[in-house]
Amino acid sequence: MLRRNVPPPFEAQDFASAKLGPFSGLLSRPELAAAIAKSERTLQRWEALRLGPPVTRVGQTPYYREESIREWLLGNERSTKRRLRR
Repeated sequence: MLRRNVPPPFEAQDFASAKLGPFSGLLSRPELAAAIAKSERTLQRWEALRLGPPVTRVGQTPYYREESIREWLLGNERSTKRRLRR
């Protein structure tokens, strides 16, 4: 039997990665960690110390709003001062 134009089986993770509805614009902790090249543990530590971006929790799962991440990054922006050589 020849199967034509049959879509692959639906995977639950496909739905989660599509980020439809209320989860659009949100990043999970692993996604944010990868995006800013930090570990998930660092993000956990920042959350506990209130140093990192604001966290929204759904149950026990943390999510980060993309807009909040941008604001946090801009708020941490610093100009570098050049040291004069003598």
